[in-house]
Parts: sequence; C-alpha cells; structure tokens
Amino acid sequence: MSPAPCDVPPAPESLGNVHLVGVGGAGMSTVAALLAARGVPVSGSDARESPVLETLRRAGVQTQVGHEPAHVLHADTVVVSSAIRADNPELRAARDGGLRVLHRSEALATLMRGRRAVAVAGAHGKTTTSAMTAVLLGEVGLEPSYAIGGTVLRASGATDAVDAGGDAVGGARHGTGEVFVAEADESDGSFLAYRPTVAVVTNVEPDHLDHYGSAEAFEAAFDRFTERVEPDG
Repeated sequence: MSPAPCDVPPAPESLGNVHLVGVGGAGMSTVAALLAARGVPVSGSDARESPVLETLRRAGVQTQVGHEPAHVLHADTVVVSSAIRADNPELRAARDGGLRVLHRSEALATLMRGRRAVAVAGAHGKTTTSAMTAVLLGEVGLEPSYAIGGTVLRASGATDAVDAGGDAVGGARHGTGEVFVAEADESDGSFLAYRPTVAVVTNVEPDHLDHYGSAEAFEAAFDRFTERVEPDG
C-alpha cells in the first residue's frame, strides 16, 4: 500500500480507536507510542512476541501476537506499512468492514499536524541526522517531539521516554515544544505524505529502483518532497 499525498491530514484524536498491523517494527512502534502519548486508544499486532511489544504495553498500547481478523473488531482506523501484504487477514478484515486504512506515513502525518515539522530524507544518513537534530533541539530547550527509526540517546547517554513517566520507545518522544522531527522514508515514496516546515535531504543516490523504476524517477521524488515544504518554511 502506498500513501496518497494529503495537504491537511486529520487530527490524531479524530482517528478513533487505532490498530497498527505489524506494530513491532521500528517505524510502526514509534507511531503507536506517539499516538498513545496523545491519548488516542491504540492497539497493535505483530507476528511474534518481542521486547518492543512489552515496552508498548507499558506505554499503554494493547498488543497481540499473531494476525487475526478479530484484532480489528473494535478499531475505527487501521494502520499498515508497505511491509504488510494485501492478503494480511487484519488488513482484509479492515477493508471488508469499511474501516479507514492509513499507511504508516499518513498516520505519522497526523502527529505532525500543527507542529513545525522537520522531515529528514536521503539515501543515507537519515537516522543519524534525525537523531542529531532532535538531540540538539532538546539541548537548547525546545522540547521536540520525534519519530525516528533508531534509538535516540541524549548527550548524557540516556534514552528519552515517550512522555513524562512513560516507558522508553527508543525512536519516539512526545515533547511539549512545537517542533517535530521525523525521519522521512523515501523507499516507497511515503515521504510525500508530509508537509514539513523544513525539509532536510542528506543526499540523493539511486536506490529503491524496484519501487521507482529508474534513477530519474527516484530523483524526481526528492524534487516533489522539497516542493511540499510549507509556504512559511
């Protein structure tokens, strides 16, 4: 599933009960933790038990092992990544039941709504650059939120928690400031779901040609990404 660019994503609180299929993945677990930190009722499933699932449970996310249609019974919105196949039983049940289905990037875009979003893209160095940006903004007192595909360590070496009193999900933090730092994944074109205030491109080197088909199409996607910067960015 590929996301459709959206200029005005819905507010996360409008999504109702949210269920994430494949919630144990680095990108999906950050979205789940951040939604829960915003007070959204969140559940998720993954193919196998993992420490990530246990951490998410402590952060208020209801998690199940295995993929069953019953897991989306009480959901209003179902979130999937590009790794979830169309024949996944939970995704099929969501579509058959007429539920709203969002790509992970679309769900992340709802969390970025109303924030000064810094989206970091590039063939290499996204995670490192995103983490450095988040740490620097935190060190100067801006209290950023972030969604990054790797564990972020502060200068002290400690891992930020999702929110005050919450358990740590390494790449997620719900901050009190207006800045939101997001690692923007270009592998499937999903970074085009964002309308950032600041777009950072670390480099552009042909990659993911199985999705784009040519180096020219890959480079053109980055052009569209930078064109989606907000007018005041």
